[in-house]
Amino acid sequence: MPNVIKDAIMDGNYEREARFAAMIAMIGALFLLVGTLLHPMHEDPNMPAAAFKEYAADPNWVASHLTQLSGVFLMVASLVLLARRIAGGPAGAAVTLGAVSAAASLAVAAALQAVDGIALKVMVNTWQRPRGTKKTLFSILYLLSDKSR
Repeated sequence: MPNVIKDAIMDGNYEREARFAAMIAMIGALFLLVGTLLHPMHEDPNMPAAAFKEYAADPNWVASHLTQLSGVFLMVASLVLLARRIAGGPAGAAVTLGAVSAAASLAVAAALQAVDGIALKVMVNTWQRPRGTKKTLFSILYLLSDKSR
């Protein structure tokens, strides 16, 4: 009889955990959407001078990138929580691979936000100043912002 009670308690906890995971996945997707909408996208990124000017003038730059990173974090956390639910089953190896892949995705997203959200912003702000070597900074900015590589 104690096993039945224990199983019922565990099933109840897993049910709440699954609901929580689903909720934070949706919130994460919403954060990613809001962060992307806050990101400046009016100028063509293939016209770097205009895009850099827009980036330098954007007051929401840091907030948009932090919101995007928070969204990715919440979605990865959701996947890890869901992985716990099915880890003991026949798909255990796939679950482990999925959790590791989710963690790697978070690391890549953090690196992207560090380059695009911090380094690029510092460079475009420096480039917009009246003094300085604009040609050199422009070349560095172009390399930082070229996402086609």
